Amino acid sequence: MGVRAAATEATGQRILDAATALFGEQLFDQVSLAAVARQAGVTVQTVIRRFGSKEQLHLTVARRRSVELRAARDAAPVGDVAGALTLLLEGYERWGEEILHLLAQERRSPVIGEILDGARRYHQAWVARMFAPQLAHLEASPRQQHELGQQHELAKLVAATDLYTWKVLRHDTRLDADQTRIAITEIVTAIIDRLEPHDQDS
Repeated sequence: MGVRAAATEATGQRILDAATALFGEQLFDQVSLAAVARQAGVTVQTVIRRFGSKEQLHLTVARRRSVELRAARDAAPVGDVAGALTLLLEGYERWGEEILHLLAQERRSPVIGEILDGARRYHQAWVARMFAPQLAHLEASPRQQHELGQQHELAKLVAATDLYTWKVLRHDTRLDADQTRIAITEIVTAIIDRLEPHDQDS
């Protein structure tokens, strides 16, 4: 039973690896289960038996990538701005092209929309958690003003660390990886400097 289980697991991994490669290179509509099966060295029925449909296979691929991406990014301690940005940008360098390819297809499939909605919610939650100590420095009174202020500053941090900001710097203006890291760090630092209290000279 151990040998059979290992073989079954290996087959599943080959299918997922093949699907990841194909979905990363081609549009969702262009990828067929037959092509996935052929690249994985299995039959179409094996793919269907393991994953049910192309939509479910794509969702499984996205979830596997999401687990990998989030585990890498979540390793930074809360409040560690430099560490957070380093891990964020390492992830963009590694998976940014793949995510941009997915974003270009958002309206082609409800599954892709579901995947990207989840990714956006994660990014916003990650920014709120990672920069919580800095956001906490906003004035606490009156309460409504405090909440609106946090929402406003959080939105700026979300935008500054978004994949599209990386894409504009890395692709559109052709900065290299180090220059992009410096630019995004400067943008984030400028936002944070406005949040943190500073001693006033008497």
